[in-house]
Amino acid sequence: MRHLLSIIATLAWALWFGAVMALFVFVLALFHNNREIAVQAAPQLFDAFEKYHLWLAAIALAATVLWQIVAPSKLVVTNFVLLAIAAGCGVVLGVWFIGPMNALREQGLSGSAEFKKLHVQSMWFFMGEATTLLIHGIILPAAMRRGAGKAKDTAPV
Repeated sequence: MRHLLSIIATLAWALWFGAVMALFVFVLALFHNNREIAVQAAPQLFDAFEKYHLWLAAIALAATVLWQIVAPSKLVVTNFVLLAIAAGCGVVLGVWFIGPMNALREQGLSGSAEFKKLHVQSMWFFMGEATTLLIHGIILPAAMRRGAGKAKDTAPV
């Protein structure tokens, strides 16, 4: 069961982290290649990402909690905390930034000082989410190995 839960947590994290990285790459490429298209497409990418990454966060967090219940480990708790921080960044983005930025954009105010301020602040939360997910990914293999070692040590002979 521990193995299955660690796989589910890893897959959810990988899809989540991959989506964060893809969003950065795609939005930057859009703005680099064609600003007019980017202004239209980027908000749609962020809207899709907002729902997608929160679902993945929920799956990763739930699997990690169950993993901790089945095979307690300090590294699993550390990974849970990192996932919770990243998920918190995602919630903050959705509540405080993406919605208000979309409202300003729909009013034709995407060049306003308020929009630019929200954009800069939102980038800090995106970077925080990405960095926290990266750290989680670095620690994750150790948590998986540690749990596997404990399972072997406690198995009956």
